[in-house]
Amino acid sequence: MNKLTYYILSAILSVLFFSSCSDDEKAVPAAATLNAIKVTSHSLEFSLTPQHADQCAWMCYKKGETAPTAEDILNEGIPADNSATSIQRAIALEAETCYIIQAAVVSQGRYLLSEALEMKTQPVYENDVPVVKLKLLEKASYRTDNEPGNGNYVIRLASGEIGKDDLPTNIGDYLVRLDLYNVADSDPWNATLPAGEYHAGEETAQIGCWDVETTNVFTRISSDPANGVVYSYVTGGTVLVQRKGDTYTIDMDIVMEDGEPFRGHFKGDIIFEKYEPETPQGTYQPFTEDQEVSFTLAQGRYYGNWFCPHADDMLLQFYHGNFNENEVLTNGYYLQLSSCYMHKLLDYNMENPPLEEGTYQVSIFGGSTQGYMQIPMTINKGQISDIYGQYYPTGSYLEKVDSRTGKRYIAFLNSGTMTVTRSGENYDIAFNFQSADGLNITCNFSGALPMGNFNDNDNTKPASPMSTLKDNVTLALPEELTEIEAYYLGEYLYPGLSSWQINFYKDKDEEGKEIKSEMITIEFFTDANKGATLQEGVYTIEHKFEPMYALPGYMMFNKADILYTWYGDKRSDDETGATDILAPIKSGTMTVSKENDGYKFVFDFRDDAGYEITGEWKGTVNVVDYSNP
Repeated sequence: MNKLTYYILSAILSVLFFSSCSDDEKAVPAAATLNAIKVTSHSLEFSLTPQHADQCAWMCYKKGETAPTAEDILNEGIPADNSATSIQRAIALEAETCYIIQAAVVSQGRYLLSEALEMKTQPVYENDVPVVKLKLLEKASYRTDNEPGNGNYVIRLASGEIGKDDLPTNIGDYLVRLDLYNVADSDPWNATLPAGEYHAGEETAQIGCWDVETTNVFTRISSDPANGVVYSYVTGGTVLVQRKGDTYTIDMDIVMEDGEPFRGHFKGDIIFEKYEPETPQGTYQPFTEDQEVSFTLAQGRYYGNWFCPHADDMLLQFYHGNFNENEVLTNGYYLQLSSCYMHKLLDYNMENPPLEEGTYQVSIFGGSTQGYMQIPMTINKGQISDIYGQYYPTGSYLEKVDSRTGKRYIAFLNSGTMTVTRSGENYDIAFNFQSADGLNITCNFSGALPMGNFNDNDNTKPASPMSTLKDNVTLALPEELTEIEAYYLGEYLYPGLSSWQINFYKDKDEEGKEIKSEMITIEFFTDANKGATLQEGVYTIEHKFEPMYALPGYMMFNKADILYTWYGDKRSDDETGATDILAPIKSGTMTVSKENDGYKFVFDFRDDAGYEITGEWKGTVNVVDYSNP
């Protein structure tokens, strides 16, 4: 579902065009249909529609290179949906180069090739991000010590020499650490990374994804041994993996936490080392029985990050025991809750922000490393994390230090609740958790909870208003837009609420001619009990997790990464495909009613600059169920 949502929103903000090379390849019997969608200087986007296929894959190669057989593509290429049309991208390509894309299928026991699709990448534009050639495999390891028991493939690739500190030696060089998950290998001592498409994970050890917290790009910016290397988490984009024997081709078009893209390419042999399960640094031992603790001290750190649109994040710490002169716990208990999420404060700069009253749930819907997936009144689970080759407890956990024996014990929180009540400056907090080992952790705290404010929103978040409108808008959606698709996303974001997304937009007419017009994209909620049936009524633009509300427009890091309810005018696209006239919808209503055999939508919106955006649309609505991808 989230991969689809990302593609839809990105496509709305992109010019849908392509260039092609001369068509002088001999056609072969069609096993799948390939249609070009979009090109850039570094990528080719196309649709793939298999025909009566039991298996489907594709491959992209330079024109003039030896064409692969159907068996080659199916065994070494990128797997694709064998039953429906899918959108695919070849990435990390050379500029102004002609490529051939070909698909293959297995149909009734036969290996069949598609016709070749020729596409040519564009020239490099000013400020375009180049593709980094990653020439060195620094390390590759395989393990399965995660909660689902999935295969964990960790690869470190570098563009140049790596020093004794396991970081780039030369200024300008890169090191990329990929922490990928897929099905566990039946031969763990000779593990092979499955070919395919990988994206940022939203759950622990999610198949076909990477762990955002431990997938990083490191860059040396100076010779300073202490501060010369900077790094960033990889929060979005795509990694494509192809394999022939032990030789892998790994292409990356990824997005770092600050919104900056990184593009990389590696081709070479990879042999994965088998690693046995690790324990955290400091020789922790697991608890063997239920724990009951009354904490006597507490403190918190409020971050309230702007890139969590639904909730304010914080770190909570609780103590019971003895401390040394350096304020380090030497005997007793320590409870860490990281991260904990509450509803957003109106004033994120307030001194000593209060902890919201109510009941917090451990990671039922929270716990994703993606900020836009975090919801209020949740707490992340705990786990062991590999941080630069060392293993540490992260997330939420209970720790015990026994000064008599010198032993340290730990339990990672897996489920349960924290209930908070407040009277003045004092709190009463009841903890009823369960550990990953199935133990009960029953705790309480009464007293003051000082909360330091560590947010830096005023220095880092996008400036407001984000709208580029200069006047009110009366919508003029294209007359060719006679039907739309309403994407039913199920309860992906909030329990008890079904999410929907609709994009009022059409890029081409019936003859394939490009259309430039205004557009609206909106994401809204209905009661989950209503199922995949579009509900009539008035939907209010407001940040509420309730039926019949739509989420206001939100920008992650730049206008290529927008979510929820927006207005855009594609007639303002520049030469790179970026839309200049954009406006986040912050208030107003969308009224939905049935009319004849279709639906009528009436828009009465206001953007974040106060401009009115009004209009209506009538036509056919096709519900597409993406609740169980």
